[in-house]
Amino acid sequence: MKFSRQWLLLWSLLIAGCATTSLFLSYPELLAPVKRALQSGQIEPAIKALSPYRDSADGVLYLLELGRVHQIGGELSASRASFKQALSRFSQIDNRATISLRRSVATGGSLLTNENAIPYDGESYERIFLHQLQSLNYLFLGELEAALVEVRRANLEQKLALERHIDEVEQATQQHQRLLQRNETFISGFKSLQERVAGVKNSFQNGYTFFTSGLIYEINGQLESAYIDYRRAQEIYPDNRYLQQIVLRLAEQLQRRDDLQRYRRQFGLSSARLGADAGELIVLYEYAFAPVRQQIKVPILGENHWHTIAFPTYSTTQQAPTTALRLRTQGGNIDITTEPIVSVAALAAKSLQERLPGMMLRQLLRLAAKKRLADQSQQLLGDMGGILANVANTLSENADLRSWLTLPSGAHIARQGVEAGRVKLELRRGSVSRWLDIEVRAGGKSVIWVIDTGQRWQIQQQQF
Repeated sequence: MKFSRQWLLLWSLLIAGCATTSLFLSYPELLAPVKRALQSGQIEPAIKALSPYRDSADGVLYLLELGRVHQIGGELSASRASFKQALSRFSQIDNRATISLRRSVATGGSLLTNENAIPYDGESYERIFLHQLQSLNYLFLGELEAALVEVRRANLEQKLALERHIDEVEQATQQHQRLLQRNETFISGFKSLQERVAGVKNSFQNGYTFFTSGLIYEINGQLESAYIDYRRAQEIYPDNRYLQQIVLRLAEQLQRRDDLQRYRRQFGLSSARLGADAGELIVLYEYAFAPVRQQIKVPILGENHWHTIAFPTYSTTQQAPTTALRLRTQGGNIDITTEPIVSVAALAAKSLQERLPGMMLRQLLRLAAKKRLADQSQQLLGDMGGILANVANTLSENADLRSWLTLPSGAHIARQGVEAGRVKLELRRGSVSRWLDIEVRAGGKSVIWVIDTGQRWQIQQQQF
């Protein structure tokens, strides 16, 4: 009877874990065909591959992927719909009263399987990107008010994430260091992760999001709000000359004399005003895909059994090319290149680093639970029971490699004053180029949004 109860408990927990789609097949393996399809410009096969998983335990992650796939395909209305569903799903996830029982069962399952048994609830940087990309959907669909709502939500999400970070960072850092000291393999395995996050303050304050919100506020005539967010972006990317110019220009317009003097000294610029007959060309350039988590497996010898523990990390060899986009007009009046505004790869690595202490704590609990199971199996079934339990533990131990993989690896921006009129503009990355006909209005803004997935460029244009 004791034998039956033990294995009944085990199988019930395993079934709870199997509610997710990536328990034994890693999420990057599931997404690999989708990314290959997108790189070759095949949007429909990517959508078809993702759609069946929208209602799974990890459904919110597949909705994020679907929304981005539709964006890459230029289907902004469909992207907006998928992102709306993802936002609704996040609201349900955050309602603890609704999910507490289900999550406790899933967490229990994770103690005998792996982290993939816990339904995906999103990283802070992913939730912020969701609001930002939705704001761009609305902006390029001509729905400015809705775009403003999303940038406010993105800023609120960043504020809440910062508050959580301040409360947790000291305890998490201490716990992280204690756990790392237990095994030198951890230290060597996470060395590449440390290299990726060098210079990144946290995972959720995103220069690209601040720039996007500043741009939308500016388009709506809210210069004070635009100035605040442009300054935040410039603090994150202080060497970006386009951020320097817009911060200086708004300091002049808003008559912030102290700021103006400081920025003139800091940037080495005297003025950034546009001519009366000029408009502005603004380019948002997103390239490649977010990096894929990789797995570290470490064998640990207990009193009578070998145990395996697994952790996710990022490799420094997964660096996406960061070739800037060159912008050149036919007459040669403009010849500039884009400059970095965010490294999604760095944010993803930093987010993982911030989550590792909690992952490690659950890993220790899981190790203890699996050890008890192995000991009980050996007592009930002899050596064969212990061997079978160890095999099951090893096979079920897989790191959580889930993340939003169709996000870009990074993004660049460019801004340039242009004389009003028709402009023939070349966009060039290496040997690949596209020519666009752009209308620039005096005092207006011509915004170009480029998504570069390799062989395919998706370009959106809008005049404001």
